[in-house]
Amino acid sequence: MDILRHYWTKLQASLLLVPLLMSVVAIAAATLLIDSRMLARPLPEWLHTGSASAARDLLNALLGGMIAMFSLVLSITIVVLTVAASQIGSRLIRSFLDDRATQFVIGLFLATLLYLLSVLPAIDEREFAPVPHLAIAVATGLCAICLLALLYYVNKLAHSIVFDHAASRVAHDIRRTCAVLHDRCDEDATPAPDAERDVQAAFRAACAFPIGDSGYVQSISYASLVELARRLDVVIRLDVRPGQWVNAETVCIAASQPLPERARRQVRNGIIVGSERTPTQDVEYGLQRLVEMAVRALSPGVNDVFTALAAVDNLGASVAFVFARPPQTRVLRDADGGARVIRDVSTPSGILEAAFNQIRQAGAAMPAVSIRLLDALGRLATNIRSEEQRDATLQQIEAVYESARCDAMIRMDAQAVVRRYRDALACVRGALTPEPR
Repeated sequence: MDILRHYWTKLQASLLLVPLLMSVVAIAAATLLIDSRMLARPLPEWLHTGSASAARDLLNALLGGMIAMFSLVLSITIVVLTVAASQIGSRLIRSFLDDRATQFVIGLFLATLLYLLSVLPAIDEREFAPVPHLAIAVATGLCAICLLALLYYVNKLAHSIVFDHAASRVAHDIRRTCAVLHDRCDEDATPAPDAERDVQAAFRAACAFPIGDSGYVQSISYASLVELARRLDVVIRLDVRPGQWVNAETVCIAASQPLPERARRQVRNGIIVGSERTPTQDVEYGLQRLVEMAVRALSPGVNDVFTALAAVDNLGASVAFVFARPPQTRVLRDADGGARVIRDVSTPSGILEAAFNQIRQAGAAMPAVSIRLLDALGRLATNIRSEEQRDATLQQIEAVYESARCDAMIRMDAQAVVRRYRDALACVRGALTPEPR
């Protein structure tokens, strides 16, 4: 199921699925409307488009206009993607391609073009030949809709390259990824404080083998690995998680007993390795897309502090959402309760480091960035659910304060940083402290 979800997410983030489906519908509609049985039906007077020659001239004019508009849509899209890649970050292009409105508008123009190309050859200019008036009326209506869609599309693209809007879209993707990570395996797993200790003895004579391919781990089918381990009556340990880079000879898979080559191939088939990271199971990838936006904004060539602050706000909200979710279970069990897969999962410390480390380093000399980072970390107090999360947050607060270089600031800025530092510490330290009765 995880593998199918990975490919489905990858297909959704392309300009292929929606335009292709709409094109198929357009061709099917054109075939239906020019059918001889449809041409024989009487139609209202207002649907009549004149003679066959006039209908052909009208379709030719519509076709020429649609080609020009479709070229304009593609040109605008390429320009916006170029601007987004150069100013916001190339990894954020996925958010533009994943947008349903963009896919629908491009699909609408492509479907209209194919519809016109399908109807035009069906017009017979011979005397007494039936004219597909209904098909021509539908073509005229589609072209009118395309004009309105063009205005909507230009307005949407203008908003999409605003940094605040782009950061909000990435934060939404992070929340969506985090929500789907708690799949069936997590629900069936029985977490326990000493769950890993119960199965460590199985790995004293473990059989380890490499992953067999180089690249980023994009997706892991934990459900299929649990089922495979149950059939083989072994425990499988994965020392890698989605988002990490692996070499072909990296030994990151182990089993509680030696596995035949066929079983090893089945284990490898449950792990997808590719040339780029994907958000299917990788929460840290979404965080790093926001980090890239902030670090680019803080570079000397751009020096756009407001964009960095917007990215920090969205990062804080995203980390808060991750903290509020139940933690992923390291030990996955089968239906009978037996431990079958031990996996590597993201830790609160790793989440916070992925979200704030590079921004903290890039904005160390900017009091506004340090203040906003401390504010974002302090707001995490309401979402902290464990001691591990609290300790990791406190560690990150200390790191931001040490990087702020208060001794190099003017007194007013230094006082503001110290005040935010103390407020953040007080909020986070009291996160799990029970209120006195």
